[in-house]
Amino acid sequence: MIIDLTAHLRRLVLAGLPLAANACEPTAVVLEPPFTTQQKLLGARCQQRVVQRAEPHPRLLSTSIAFGEADPRFSDLYQSCHGEGRYCGRLCSEVFQAAEVEPTSPNHTVNAASCELGCDTEGRPVARIGYFSESRPVPGRRPQGFLAASCDAAHASVGEFFAAAATMEGASIAAFQILAAELRHHAAPTDLVDRALASARDEARHFRQTARLARSFKHAPVRCPRVQRHAPRDLMTVARENAVE
Repeated sequence: MIIDLTAHLRRLVLAGLPLAANACEPTAVVLEPPFTTQQKLLGARCQQRVVQRAEPHPRLLSTSIAFGEADPRFSDLYQSCHGEGRYCGRLCSEVFQAAEVEPTSPNHTVNAASCELGCDTEGRPVARIGYFSESRPVPGRRPQGFLAASCDAAHASVGEFFAAAATMEGASIAAFQILAAELRHHAAPTDLVDRALASARDEARHFRQTARLARSFKHAPVRCPRVQRHAPRDLMTVARENAVE
């Protein structure tokens, strides 16, 4: 008997696809009744579907985002979610990103934490998203008066991103050395001064690592920036800068 290995392998691959997809996609949980009268009238498509839960938290914000089930950005995901219970998490993510929800501060970024799918009173799909508005990460401690621009990671090459990170890490060396000097000037405990100096050594290591990565992605060598030193500041100013950084 001759076996068509190509066809046999193809059947095995196709048979495994649903299993692989389900393994990577969180299972959607459909809440049991009672539903609202409006949801009953609109049918099973509008019954609440919990895709991802989040524990209650005082900083957790929420928004309800209506979207079109025929919108080409979401239609395939929407049909797959409601028809097979797959890709619901991806649907929530795409809807949230498309809505461009504004953070509570210009220095924040938004991160989704929970999602429920349902409908509005007219039967249009709605995603109720729970999210946090959190501080945008900064690669390093910025010294007083240091004005190097941060890198826009969305539009930079990989080499440019690591070069910008290396510049900030290099500036952070001076920032922690300045902090150590000002703590010593104000007779701070020795262990605080030592910890600031240890942080400066850490930043030196970070500078070497990110500068090496920038070079490996074809960027010109990055020089450790020169930071202007000032006379020691009063302790309240030092404390405020430390809290901000």
